[in-house]
Amino acid sequence: GFTSLGIVLAAAAVFVWIQVLNGPDGKLHVYFFDVGQGDSALIVTPAGKQVLVDGGPEAESAIRALTGPLPGGDRSLDMLVLTHPDADHSRGLLEVLDQYRVASVLVGIEDTDSPLNSQWQASLERESPMKIPVTAGYRVVLEPGLTLEVLNPPGTATRGSAAGQNNNAVVLRLVYGRVSFLLAADIEAEAENYMVRRSEALQSAVLKVPHHGSRTSTTPGFLERVDPAVAVVSVGEANQFGHPRPEVADRLEEAVGPEAVYRTDRDGTIEFLSDGERLWVGTER
Repeated sequence: GFTSLGIVLAAAAVFVWIQVLNGPDGKLHVYFFDVGQGDSALIVTPAGKQVLVDGGPEAESAIRALTGPLPGGDRSLDMLVLTHPDADHSRGLLEVLDQYRVASVLVGIEDTDSPLNSQWQASLERESPMKIPVTAGYRVVLEPGLTLEVLNPPGTATRGSAAGQNNNAVVLRLVYGRVSFLLAADIEAEAENYMVRRSEALQSAVLKVPHHGSRTSTTPGFLERVDPAVAVVSVGEANQFGHPRPEVADRLEEAVGPEAVYRTDRDGTIEFLSDGERLWVGTER
């Protein structure tokens, strides 16, 4: 809960892009971009390293979103993360690879059946960033005291259906002091159960809700183990899937309180700021 983590939630009506004006401000920034029915998030570390997780559903989704938080003229990223190759997460990354200097790319289990796979592989070959394949148990130390823990996929891939590919998605837990973020991609119940069984630490202050609030995810057991103080749903306005599903929305509100459920369709881009002890949140609208 809020007290045990020492979390302070200070809602702001507008963003103050502190690091745009002053360079790195010594705090962790995590942005969940409003990209419609898709996912894209940016981590800016206290020292100013930049990690983009997924790129949204349109070619320009991430490019447009990055112009706000990145310093003017900065066309470099330290890391891209492709959680899985569904177009609503990956299409915008193709344009980022093309237009930005990208040092490294973190990927999970490759899906050779994905319609975008050939474009993705061609972009990686052309731009040649360092490619980092990961499965559960891998850790990336972004800088001292700030770690990305990989909690999924398992070493052995889930085969078959689209649900199988969702369950192979890369799930990251970003840990900074006493504050952590769980970026749950598009996983469904199978991967959630795997993580509940296998992961020692799931508890996170902020949960990026899996699969846009689909009814096949955010199972009660998973939510109980994560025990978030805040939930973020990356979702398109009036989307055709009815995401977030009413039963999931109810479950989230019961877990964190209605005021601590943020949605990109309603709130626009959502920014979190942390010093490792406290957490602030600001919304675009």
